[in-house]
Amino acid sequence: MMISEEPVSSGKDFSFRMQLPDTITGREEIQFNAHSLWCKKDFNPDFYVSGYRIKEISLQEVKTITALINAYGFKSL
Repeated sequence: MMISEEPVSSGKDFSFRMQLPDTITGREEIQFNAHSLWCKKDFNPDFYVSGYRIKEISLQEVKTITALINAYGFKSL
């Protein structure tokens, strides 16, 4: 999910480059392609949230995302 100030059109392909908050698995950023699935107003009406399906990503980037989620993701009780 991504938060933005402008709405994102659904059904479009995007190329993303994400700067990581810290060096994770030896990387400072990752790059991937994704397809936009939906967009709606955020709880904060000044922003929009949108959902994506990752289309093309390397195994190394998958490992980096997994490490990012483990380090910074919400933990269930």
